[in-house]
Amino acid sequence: MKTCLVVGAHPDDMELGCCATVLSLIEREWDVWSLALADNTLTVVGQGFDDCHFQAERQEAAQVLGIPQDRLLTHRFPVRDFPAHRQDILEHLYKMVRDMEPEMVLCPSSTDINQDHLVVYEETVRACTGIPCSIFGYYLPWNNRQVGLTFFSSFTEKYMSLKEEALACYRSQAHRPYMRPGAARAFAQAMGTCSYVLPLAEPLEPIRCMLCAS
Repeated sequence: MKTCLVVGAHPDDMELGCCATVLSLIEREWDVWSLALADNTLTVVGQGFDDCHFQAERQEAAQVLGIPQDRLLTHRFPVRDFPAHRQDILEHLYKMVRDMEPEMVLCPSSTDINQDHLVVYEETVRACTGIPCSIFGYYLPWNNRQVGLTFFSSFTEKYMSLKEEALACYRSQAHRPYMRPGAARAFAQAMGTCSYVLPLAEPLEPIRCMLCAS
């Protein structure tokens, strides 16, 4: 069984950026692990949610997607302050990828301007040095001034509906513009149109593609 590690800064990064791709991997019997490096307590406290609420939403979304709870990994690096913890993040990722030896890693794209996401991209690539895995970056378009349109992950209406259902689990984030109903579908339709052949797609940045002959 092949293994994929999805690395996100925040609990909802995977669902926003690449969960339809993850669903296609699960259907092909990949073993998918999801890592969130921050718990985002600061983003929910004061909005009527307790400090565990975001993680509970993540667990609910994982159930929708069919990801076992023991495949959800969490660290508690302080949100919005990842640059100050860069070395600790690198060491955490370095140990993880060597223990797991995944064939594929998904992480934020290299053009993401969010400070937490950019650190995760940079340290994920560094951590994977010497590990023969493919690395793809997923796009969160509100954090990107440019989106690469050369590599598309296509998916069906079934996956689109599951992606929307998983995103709806994040009720604490419902006030954000990118969480409004229909936003994820509109982006997937636009990316499908850009491919000229696909009805729905998630764009991915090919950071490192490995073709290993056996």
